[in-house]
Amino acid sequence: MVEFALVAPLAIVVAMAVAQFALFLYERNVVMGSLSEGARVAATSGRTTADGQRAAGKLLREALGRRIAETVPVRGAVESGLVVLRADATLPSFVPGLPGLEVHMTAAMHKEEDLRVLGEPRAAGSTGAAAATAAGAATAAGADAATGAAAPAAAGPATAAGADEATGAATGVGADEVGG
Repeated sequence: MVEFALVAPLAIVVAMAVAQFALFLYERNVVMGSLSEGARVAATSGRTTADGQRAAGKLLREALGRRIAETVPVRGAVESGLVVLRADATLPSFVPGLPGLEVHMTAAMHKEEDLRVLGEPRAAGSTGAAAATAAGAATAAGADAATGAAAPAAAGPATAAGADEATGAATGVGADEVGG
């Protein structure tokens, strides 16, 4: 009985510390995921950083609740063709006497309008999409135009003519012919 009285407070403190650590990790991951999704929304063609901030804030409120989400301000800007969302905050602790966790996070995405290779015009009617597989990608240059069948793809990323090396997306050279 005496042993229980001595060990119980220590066991409770350890259990609360583990629970608080797990909560901090969850909150941190939610903030990072929300920033990433907000940056993706803002990078979409025709969208602004304000759209991304709203999307990130909505996700924060849904996942963390209004009280915690209000402590995480999301700021957005466009810097050198990148949409950048930042959050600097202190996530609260539920354990008395334990300080909150400071987070300083940034998510960045390229604006869609800036992803095309300069000097290469898009072909009329091109969707700009290429189907990728784990072993490689069948690009417009690797497809048989008569049958639409894809030629065997080389192992590695799509870098054949007609694919943007930075993104792997087709740049409009016969992209509509891939897949039939």
